[in-house]
Amino acid sequence: MDKKTVLIVAGPGEVREGIEALLEAIPEIGLVKSFSPVTLVRANIKKLVPELIVLDSTHEEVDCRKLLSQLKQRLPCIKVLAIVDREEEEEICRDEGSDATLVKGFRAQGLIDIVKSLLEDDSRGDIKSPN
Repeated sequence: MDKKTVLIVAGPGEVREGIEALLEAIPEIGLVKSFSPVTLVRANIKKLVPELIVLDSTHEEVDCRKLLSQLKQRLPCIKVLAIVDREEEEEICRDEGSDATLVKGFRAQGLIDIVKSLLEDDSRGDIKSPN
């Protein structure tokens, strides 16, 4: 089985480091690369050929709608898991092209389950955060 590439888009700090540690523990993932929203705009992410982007929209640097739109324009088939502050933001992110959402305060296992599901599934998931 081919190892998958996952990109994390989040501001620097404990949240990004925690997400990175969880993703690196998933056997199906071979490469985890982190970007701040600012450096992502300049990065050539097409060269990395990611299967999934985990987007932390809870950081003040992130304009989630704009960033999701840019990501989907650059890589239309990419799957995006958006982490949001409130449940009300889940629908906004899905409307902008997010394939799955998690509300801030999620359980680590919830992130792992959704990531595995998105990596296994070739179709768009529209997965909401687990209750």
